[in-house]
Amino acid sequence: MISKITEEQIIRILRQTTLKNNSNLINDDVSVIGKHNGKIAINSDMLVESTDVPSQMTIRQTARKSIIMAASDFACKGILPKYFLLSLGIPKIFSRNQIKALSRGIYDASSELNISLLGGDTNSSLELIINCIIIGFYTHKIPTRQKARPGDLIYVTGPFGLTGAGLFLLLNNYKPKTYFEKFAIKSVLEPRINLKICSELTKNNLIHSSIDSSDGLALSLYSLAEESNVSILLNKMPIANGLNIFASKYNKCINDLILYSGEEYETIFTCSKKKSSLVENILNKLNIDYTNIGIVSSGKSKVYYKNKLIKRKGWDSFTHKLKSG
Repeated sequence: MISKITEEQIIRILRQTTLKNNSNLINDDVSVIGKHNGKIAINSDMLVESTDVPSQMTIRQTARKSIIMAASDFACKGILPKYFLLSLGIPKIFSRNQIKALSRGIYDASSELNISLLGGDTNSSLELIINCIIIGFYTHKIPTRQKARPGDLIYVTGPFGLTGAGLFLLLNNYKPKTYFEKFAIKSVLEPRINLKICSELTKNNLIHSSIDSSDGLALSLYSLAEESNVSILLNKMPIANGLNIFASKYNKCINDLILYSGEEYETIFTCSKKKSSLVENILNKLNIDYTNIGIVSSGKSKVYYKNKLIKRKGWDSFTHKLKSG
């Protein structure tokens, strides 16, 4: 039964099967066409209403998110998206106004990212499903999950814990009473990505490996560790301002909110110590919130925080459900 298997295990089975006849397939979120002189990158991501959409999220916000979440994989590789295609599974009960709201959300994302819709497909479905294919171009060397090196520093953009706090409030139907709570909910309903960060870093060949944090900080770090065959040692948490007060108010574990929430769409990357000052100069110039959270080490593919082993878990659409049905 499908309930007995995780999303990660399904992806692994598909990769093992298709790799035999596909020399271009790499174990990452972005597929590059042409290993040496290729200049086209493609990514596909699917949004499913019951697993990706809280009930408070509008149709317009949902449509926008479906494109943002796909483009996030480009953002962490320094690839600028140019075109996209959409396949829409639309419930038969949708009204004309709901279709218009869907269209406005698509327009919001395409305007925000400066990308053009090439086409796609539509069909009827029991719930809203949006599959987005992003196409982009690149001229630099792509930082993959396989290239984290012992001695590298580990950086993350943005604060963490906001989406975990926001989802907690939304799923329990709590009305936000503070600025932090309003901002936390907004981080879930209107996720943001920054395409300039890694574009600047990769253009100057400053980073070795990268991944986005959409599956959660802990699981993303484990992906880097396992793909690069290294150990990751954390000494600092990227705590969002106000998270301590929130965690105390609702009796939540701060580290759980930071490590396991997912849906942040921030970038995690590694770079050599020698280039760290250049990296930080660029991040400061772009006014980016960032944290140096630790270092890459040789050893077993594990993730530790102050010498304590971190659980290998995160967001998984096969074990999380945001709506009933």
